[in-house]
Amino acid sequence: MVLLKPDGAGPFPAIALLHQCAGLNPAIAAWARRAVAHGYVVLLLDSWGTGRQDSERRLFAFLERAMPKQLPRVSPSR
Repeated sequence: MVLLKPDGAGPFPAIALLHQCAGLNPAIAAWARRAVAHGYVVLLLDSWGTGRQDSERRLFAFLERAMPKQLPRVSPSR
């Protein structure tokens, strides 16, 4: 799991980006960079890295705990 943030103080809208069947690859990294360039915080998930269920649990725990409480640069209304 990787969190990418645009420059600046924010707050920014946020997205969670999941890869396709091929896993993380240059195309997914390009999508993430493009979203950041358009002003989004991107949570890039790797469901193959530690197993799908673990990745999903970590995503929901992260979202519940960190957005927007611990990530003031993320806009909760967008």
